[in-house]
Amino acid sequence: EAGVSCDSRGWRIDLLRACGLQNEPIGDLHAVSLEPRACRGNHFHPGSCEWLLVFGGPAVLAWREKDSARVEQISIEGNGPRLFEIPAGVEHALQNRSKRRIYLVALRTAGKQETIPCRPLFEETP
Repeated sequence: EAGVSCDSRGWRIDLLRACGLQNEPIGDLHAVSLEPRACRGNHFHPGSCEWLLVFGGPAVLAWREKDSARVEQISIEGNGPRLFEIPAGVEHALQNRSKRRIYLVALRTAGKQETIPCRPLFEETP
């Protein structure tokens, strides 16, 4: 994967290169933690694409396309960093399913930096 390397010391990621944004304006970049069983998200960004870099796990990323009732999910084991692209307008949330704190770095493209809440993407907390 472009921008990602691993050696005996651990892994390294060049986030802008991995996202293909090394020469593009960035609208937002932030890092957050998720306590065990916590959920972040249940929102969408109509005017910008977002990349989520997840550190740790297990966790579950859920998303719902615009005008769809179907919620998609992917399990994250936590064996290394995982990078996900969330297109503009797609509802999304991340839930920590581990017994320890995990971390997320979120990067959004330039454009309108609006965050709109949506219906919960997880039916229940494990």
